[in-house]
Amino acid sequence: MKKRALLFTVIALFFITLTNCNPGTELQEELLSINNGNNTSPTGKIKLVLNSDNGSSLSSVMVSTKEDILNLFIIIKGLEVHKTSGSDAGWHSLPIEEGSYDLMALDNNSWAELISLSEITPGIYNKLRFEVTSAEVTTISGIYTVDIPSGKIKIGLSFTISEDKIVEITMTIDPQKSLKVKTFKNKDPKYTLNPVFKISGVSEEEDID
Repeated sequence: MKKRALLFTVIALFFITLTNCNPGTELQEELLSINNGNNTSPTGKIKLVLNSDNGSSLSSVMVSTKEDILNLFIIIKGLEVHKTSGSDAGWHSLPIEEGSYDLMALDNNSWAELISLSEITPGIYNKLRFEVTSAEVTTISGIYTVDIPSGKIKIGLSFTISEDKIVEITMTIDPQKSLKVKTFKNKDPKYTLNPVFKISGVSEEEDID
């Protein structure tokens, strides 16, 4: 009887110890802590601004037709950036403010148009690529469709995204070099757009959000 009572006592102590030191409970608490935000990946932000080349004019393009260009609208749809560092190196799509942009209204005396303000993983980048789906020119005589030989506009540049930082990139377009026109007798002029961009500024600031 004493041996049986001793055996029951040992079994009872074993179950009490197991209940108080449950490794499964500790693992559940650790996973819960991770899901509550301790496993958030670091990010920075990128902001793109589009300007027209200061002092450049499209009126010189129209000398042969004797009409100045009033508007040059382009429809920007998509934006991608190319990352060269890390396990996720390659092209990455970023959300942008899709819409129509009048390149004739982009100058230092009026406003700079915001293209994007997006979260992005830290690392080294070397290219931008965005999609222009269509374009049109407005002159005194009417509105004309502009041909775009390539729907992708590629811009090579190097920039680094750091955690909790905002990198602002200002892109300048030269409208005079970007738009070409051919005139025909008794036919509408033909416009072709090959956007010529250059990077006029890259700056970094703290993300206070």
